[in-house]
Amino acid sequence: MSSSIKVVDSHSHISQVEIQDIENLSDYNKGLKYGMGDKDNLYLMDELGIDIQVLHCSGHLGKYHKRVLKENPGRFAAIGKIDHRLLPHEEGLEKLKAQIDDFGFHGIYYDPWHPDVRKSQGFDPAEWGSPDPFFHFDDKRYDPQWKLIEELNVPVAMTVYADNLEFICTKVLNVTDKFPNLVVVLMHGLAPPLTPPNFTSSPILDSQGNVTLPEGAAELVIRNVYHEILPGLDGLRFHKLNRYGENDQVIKVFFDTFGPDKIMWGSEFTAVELPTLKQYKYQFDYIKDRCDYMTESDLEMIMGGTACKAYNL
Repeated sequence: MSSSIKVVDSHSHISQVEIQDIENLSDYNKGLKYGMGDKDNLYLMDELGIDIQVLHCSGHLGKYHKRVLKENPGRFAAIGKIDHRLLPHEEGLEKLKAQIDDFGFHGIYYDPWHPDVRKSQGFDPAEWGSPDPFFHFDDKRYDPQWKLIEELNVPVAMTVYADNLEFICTKVLNVTDKFPNLVVVLMHGLAPPLTPPNFTSSPILDSQGNVTLPEGAAELVIRNVYHEILPGLDGLRFHKLNRYGENDQVIKVFFDTFGPDKIMWGSEFTAVELPTLKQYKYQFDYIKDRCDYMTESDLEMIMGGTACKAYNL
């Protein structure tokens, strides 16, 4: 690939929290010390020639990610998540702003969870406000947060699940109608993780392998909306099937619909079952090895150029 375009993994994680990253000693939770640390990721990146990873940071890991960015300039960028129960109130807006101004992150990680997920975690779903932000983030109640993110000139990365795939495109269109300069990254893209409990069915693939994009998807082409693709996770045992289809037909539909300048590669590399160089390389090489219709310039955009544009890297 051309040395003028950085190679970027647009979706990765680190989680080896240390004592120095905990605000109060009483808050230290050994359960947070899981997955891979930044040195593990740097090893993998250097072996494969990856310049930057975009780290997806949950709120309780913010101090840790801030330190990692400072210690490894130019190698990591991060997007930060706050407690969405604080939005769209002033306290929440201040915390959003701090993700960029104080932590030095490159975007906002937006994932208010399905109400059933909140309940399963022991929370009261009503604490997220009404109308519920999982289903109605385009409601005028949430305009202040979108206005602020637009003014901060950073993207908001929204998580796509099977539970919101049906309506997320139309909701994003509604938001970007009001805030046309808002940049949106669809995490997981429009091919979210396969449906539990057996992880064998895809919400956009029928039994014959035909691809149907959700309502409003094609209209996103003319908006500042970018799409992650996470190919190669079928190399892990718990992913029984390829979410992009047996012949990667979903990737081809995404490519034809959105173009390489709206698609970005990510690995979702984190506390995976097989966090090895072999697995990471399999994911890194996947598009090059299997999508022979893509030119070198197409691959340069998908493997880094698009992420650089979306995240201002």
